[in-house]
Amino acid sequence: MRKEWTGWIKDRNWAALEKEAKREPNQALTDTVGELVRGLDEKADLKALKKILFLLKERGYTPDHVEEVPDQIVIPFRFALLISPDPSGASVISLAEEANGRVRWFTAHVHPTEGVTRASEETLSVGQSTEHRDDLLRRSVAPQVAAEIPLEYAQQRLGAAIRSTGERLPLLATAWRKYFAELPEAEHPARAFERGSVGTEADERAAAFLGIVETEDWRLELGSVSPTLRELYDAQAARNGLSDEERQAETLRLLAGARAQLFTPAVVADHVARLLDLTLALSRSGDEDFKKVLDIALELEEIGGESAYARAITDRSVMFLVEVLRRNERSQR
Repeated sequence: MRKEWTGWIKDRNWAALEKEAKREPNQALTDTVGELVRGLDEKADLKALKKILFLLKERGYTPDHVEEVPDQIVIPFRFALLISPDPSGASVISLAEEANGRVRWFTAHVHPTEGVTRASEETLSVGQSTEHRDDLLRRSVAPQVAAEIPLEYAQQRLGAAIRSTGERLPLLATAWRKYFAELPEAEHPARAFERGSVGTEADERAAAFLGIVETEDWRLELGSVSPTLRELYDAQAARNGLSDEERQAETLRLLAGARAQLFTPAVVADHVARLLDLTLALSRSGDEDFKKVLDIALELEEIGGESAYARAITDRSVMFLVEVLRRNERSQR
């Protein structure tokens, strides 16, 4: 028996065992769950364990020393997936539910402020859906993170996104409007997680964010600070007659001013939502960095443009565009 199974069994963490059965089904796990079915008598435990045995049976595994799981135990196929935000800020949410022997899949790109920006759907058999689910969980989407999430939250999140999109809703998603209409809006599950710490110094916290590979392509929209970009370019190009020390101080001053302009309450809410989605995806995929991301998200929510996140992503975004200006000028010579 694997070490992690012992802890899950001790804590009655059947959800973790179920996740393992979906991710890496094997005979040892099947026999372990079979022994638990024989040794436990609580109805709730048995119900959860028999569900795991049924999932394992679907994948070709049956316990060696326990009664076969009755065929009449039928668990409808249900699944929800989250892919953490892309550079535009949109997360992907896929929802699948079985009805009358067929599984209907709905996938939407959900942006914190724009709602549903893209949508698709397909209908598959249960067998095809099992393979599709396993492929989604196995396939690399780096630097983004894909993870299974609670189906109820996926439903509520899609409902809220569809309602907020209004008339801009993609045609395909309008057919789902009624399905999601009555679902209440839910608090983000990541808010219930344990908050970590990435240090107390501003430079240390900014470096921690820049070290998160899943956010390496994230940038800010900089249209509102275009004049600042030109000033920064002139400062970096030493066109204003400043010494190196003065130029560095001027650069820092301009970046601080850019942060003040950029991080409006709407922008803060947008980026907090992105970080919370990344927190959830990391947590559900077993990556302990979720605590660090949550700490960064909550600090951004608390102090906005003064946060380590605001400092790091503004510096990254602005300096990236300043470098683009440099390259353009060199190419025109």
